[in-house]
Amino acid sequence: MDKPNIVFLFTDQHNYSLMGNENDPYVCTPNLDKLSEEGTKFTRSYTNCPVCAPARMSLLSGQLPLDHGCLTNQGTLDANIPTYAHSMNIGGYQTVLAGRMHIYGTDQYRGNEVRLTGDNTPLYTGYNNLVPNLGEDMKFTILQKREGIDKAGGGYSLVQEYDNAVTNDALEFLDNREDKRPLIMTVGFFSPHPPFIADVEKYKKYYKIIDDPEIDEEFEKNLHPAIKEWKRRRNVESVTKEDWRRVRAAYYANVEFLDENIGKVIDKAKEELGENTIFIYSSDHGDSIGVNNMIWKTTFFDSSVRIPMIFSGPGIQKGRTVDGLVCLNDITRTLIEYGGGPELPRPYGISLKSILENNEEVPEGRSIISQIGTYGKNKEDLDLPSAMIIKGDYKLISYFGYERTSLYNMKDDKICSHDLFYDKKQNKKRIELENELDKYWDGEKALELSLNALDNFKVMKEWANITKFPLMGKFYNGLNDEITPNWSMDSKDNRVEVQ
Repeated sequence: MDKPNIVFLFTDQHNYSLMGNENDPYVCTPNLDKLSEEGTKFTRSYTNCPVCAPARMSLLSGQLPLDHGCLTNQGTLDANIPTYAHSMNIGGYQTVLAGRMHIYGTDQYRGNEVRLTGDNTPLYTGYNNLVPNLGEDMKFTILQKREGIDKAGGGYSLVQEYDNAVTNDALEFLDNREDKRPLIMTVGFFSPHPPFIADVEKYKKYYKIIDDPEIDEEFEKNLHPAIKEWKRRRNVESVTKEDWRRVRAAYYANVEFLDENIGKVIDKAKEELGENTIFIYSSDHGDSIGVNNMIWKTTFFDSSVRIPMIFSGPGIQKGRTVDGLVCLNDITRTLIEYGGGPELPRPYGISLKSILENNEEVPEGRSIISQIGTYGKNKEDLDLPSAMIIKGDYKLISYFGYERTSLYNMKDDKICSHDLFYDKKQNKKRIELENELDKYWDGEKALELSLNALDNFKVMKEWANITKFPLMGKFYNGLNDEITPNWSMDSKDNRVEVQ
């Protein structure tokens, strides 16, 4: 058989549990559900970093963040590091990127021959397009800021505008494509990433029907000091039930909106590319959306670090679920095996091709590593680096600067409410996982790389504000010249009253 076409549908901040095929009773995701029915779904898949840029640079390179050097959203992948697109191009593929990949720097292609829609967040370090794209009153709603909670509701935002542009560009490309080589097209959506602002009618629907987030009162009792600091910095201790309802309703609505666009791309790809086409769906990380009164990303709780992962296409088992541990970097290795190009240097992860096609299982005893550097733009008030290892039923988290780790039994405690660090019966397991994590993790090195990236960012930001350096190439950058922010209500209080 000829090499398959591959359409990789990759989104931003999609909580793994918010799909109908994950038995969520409210969310409407018929296209993702159908993709799961037609293919194989991995139920324990994890990102290799729970924040946007480092996760995506890991996906591109196949390496862990500490190996490729990008551990924060102020960092980027060295342009000399090859990506899966480079490898697949060598293997005979036309390589196309439509939409989001959160790449900083003048090389916005990273091995892709064709770049359709560009990114909607800064394209190079220091350039800030959030004000022109979102409006002055809404610029912080895209970030881990309390304003994003306070202004959650129904309306119109950059999310809808951007993802509609990505979808339309992908459809137009498939309509007009003449290249006879097999295609790998990565379609990068922004939904359901904040702002928590969604189509008004969808928002109203979910506001009326969704339940409250899952909360265990034990969670706060032995909360790790690093997470207490995390919550303090983001001012989320006083979030109310009504706040969570608005946030979750908007998030649910944006997942449904995402599913609609995914369906359009899948239908067009099937029409234009034929049966020899593999579809992959995943996300860079999750969002806690109120579970244990947590929100956003940048933590190693499952709601933040666990991701959806579905494969469908010729040779792939239909209607199958795989419960073994897998990770985002496994997609990189899988793409390269399908593509027939050279293996990337220093890879982390495994190819899933034989598991998908031959009914094999994930290797027994496998562990998954995830790493993150600092988060924030002020050295005096940063989250410090941390790392996670998950193996079997257990998850261990190490926080740089703290002697105490956190240990959870995921079989008995799916939302990480009961930290077992002080349970003497678990000492052997804790030490075993700490020792294995140490083979991959150096918190001091992670901090150094993160602070260096922050120093670089501050200089580049000052330079960018002076020079107004032009964007390189033809890239969609949020709202175009003909479109201005168009809120359907006062942006100072972006709420829709639900009767």
